[in-house]
Amino acid sequence: MSQTALNFIITTAGYQKYASIIGSGGKVNFGTVSVGDAGSGTYTPPTQATTALTDAKDTSSVSLFEPIPGKSTKMRVNATIPQNSSGGTYSINEIGLFIQDTSGSTLFAIYGSSTSMTQKNPLSELLLDFIIDLEGFDPQSFQEGGYQPSFSFSLATQTAPGIVQLATLTDAQQQTPNRVLTADLLGQGSFIPKSCMEDTWVAAGELTQSVSAMIQPIGFYYDQIDTITILCANVDKKDDFLGVFTYSISQSSFTYRLCTTSGGMMQTYLPTVALNVSGQDPLNGSWIYQVYADPQLILLSLTNGGASTSIIDSGSSYFTSLVYHNNGYIYLFGGYNESSTTIGSYNIVSRQGDVINCGNTIYARTYPILQIVDNKIYCFGGNDPTKDGYASNMEVIEIATDNTLHSVGNFRLFPLSLANITTSAISGNYVYLFQPKRYYTNCSGADDRNFYRFDLSTNMFKTLTMPSNTILPGGSNVSSPIGLAAACGQGRICLINTYYDTSSSSTVLNAFMYTPSA
Repeated sequence: MSQTALNFIITTAGYQKYASIIGSGGKVNFGTVSVGDAGSGTYTPPTQATTALTDAKDTSSVSLFEPIPGKSTKMRVNATIPQNSSGGTYSINEIGLFIQDTSGSTLFAIYGSSTSMTQKNPLSELLLDFIIDLEGFDPQSFQEGGYQPSFSFSLATQTAPGIVQLATLTDAQQQTPNRVLTADLLGQGSFIPKSCMEDTWVAAGELTQSVSAMIQPIGFYYDQIDTITILCANVDKKDDFLGVFTYSISQSSFTYRLCTTSGGMMQTYLPTVALNVSGQDPLNGSWIYQVYADPQLILLSLTNGGASTSIIDSGSSYFTSLVYHNNGYIYLFGGYNESSTTIGSYNIVSRQGDVINCGNTIYARTYPILQIVDNKIYCFGGNDPTKDGYASNMEVIEIATDNTLHSVGNFRLFPLSLANITTSAISGNYVYLFQPKRYYTNCSGADDRNFYRFDLSTNMFKTLTMPSNTILPGGSNVSSPIGLAAACGQGRICLINTYYDTSSSSTVLNAFMYTPSA
């Protein structure tokens, strides 16, 4: 910051007070600085006879008084007028420097102008940093030390103004408090730190089940009490197959419930939502909604042998991901038809479906990870058909009262390893995203035990790392490793990993209970 030399007038009273203090063997102490406006009416400039400011508004202690190097008679003066000052909003036309001694304050020097130098308001802090020329005075006669610095702007918060400091890449990686991320850092995505939280990961059960098909989970239902129902389908995508397992949270154990190959078109590569619309045992009252490659939405009921009913024909669009909202609608994403995006909606009460053409307002993608919070759909990653690669953004889509959808935010903050993120769950104010294929020792990149946390309040990602005990055994006999994450109460997330053991023709399920510390 540069200092400006102001043409201060040394007052008669100031000369007299200076002489009195020096004559008694003391040193002159400049105690305060006052600022004020030009007052009302015609402004009268100060003279040597002036003893007070025209209209003093605020006074502050001198925090710095020191000589300018190489300029023996020029002194730098520093003072800060704080927030919530008494003068309200006003223009600054005058600055006065006061000598402080046992008898009180005396105006030593004053600068005044009919033109305002700046403006002060109650929410701002004003740093006064100026130079005064004391030619003719003995520099040794002034007290230089002992002043208390008062320049301490309040830090900015989300609710109060103040000063901020821009973050460096190191600040961003270490999450240094009170630093602001600039657009260039946000665009990189590489600032996301890789650190291990003090979370709790507990191995919570295993089951090896001999089945007639190579199966993997496609969906689940949590009864909000203790049981997660896991729906599995055939990996080879050829035979109709539905396997059902239940997992008891309190008992940390799996149970094999059902296997059927009659009817239905359950496929591992098609997304699924399971809803218990009857409130009864899932095997007696659930409807399973799954996209079918026609493309159509297929409705299957476990109570009638898995018979399917086509309820939406999306034409040339291709739905690849589903999410259910408590307004009674299932929303289908990933529909893509050359340059336009489409989203499907299906009301589970009326059993009526529709296709919404959203134009270019929503980012085109297939196979995104979806979560709903309140009336907002969070759409993570997926495949970008226009770029032949993975989408590196997260979009927020708002559900209006008339069931129309509107994009309200698009954030290019997603971690780089998008290809392996296949499941997610919500705990508290965070969405946790997992890459189960990386959690097996035989898989490429198995040392990458990272998962990701997205903060719903700040739209920021953080990279977290699993402990080594979450790495699952592997080998050449392991096929089709996959997993799913289920929020299961008390802030916990159950990560259920599965793989097919080709040597024993068995499906192996492993459960880990994750309790975030946040």
